[in-house]
Amino acid sequence: MVFNLFKGKKEKQSFLNTQHNLMYEEQFEFRESLQKEYEYIINNHFNLMNEIQQVYSIAINQPSIKNKYTEKCKELCKKDISLSKDYIEYLKKIHFSYGYKDEPFIGTYPSFSTLAKIYEKEKEYQKGILVCINALRIGYKLDTSKGGLQGRLARLIKKYNQQSGDNVSYDYDTNILQNKNGKQIEI
Repeated sequence: MVFNLFKGKKEKQSFLNTQHNLMYEEQFEFRESLQKEYEYIINNHFNLMNEIQQVYSIAINQPSIKNKYTEKCKELCKKDISLSKDYIEYLKKIHFSYGYKDEPFIGTYPSFSTLAKIYEKEKEYQKGILVCINALRIGYKLDTSKGGLQGRLARLIKKYNQQSGDNVSYDYDTNILQNKNGKQIEI
């Protein structure tokens, strides 16, 4: 004989609902604690993004890209990029808290592409390449262009090669930058 804890279906459903609610409450509390733990990162990231958008708009509409607004924008982008690893860590923790086993979708982190665009406008292609590679290595692949960060990186490498006469390439599978002889370039 099987031992039955419940007198009927209603009691069983009530018990299951209570268990489900307790599990949901624990998950909610965990996510809430994550939000508090990463509050500084999240708030600073979004505040910096807003400021970057405003300053970038002013910077690119000046007679020359070499101006104080461009410098300010680069500063802000670098400050925001310094938060990017913690931000992606937060996104992953939230993702896995829902029980997902796969890697989370990591959207855009605009400071990478904004900084790369500035370096491109300044013809500082090598610096733009490094920004893109840094973003790809962290896990960001998207930006506002059709080709994403990989497409932006390809364009920067092409322009760098034209400017320098070098023949640098990037292996997207291994995240390795190499010269024409296949020798890895340390960055």
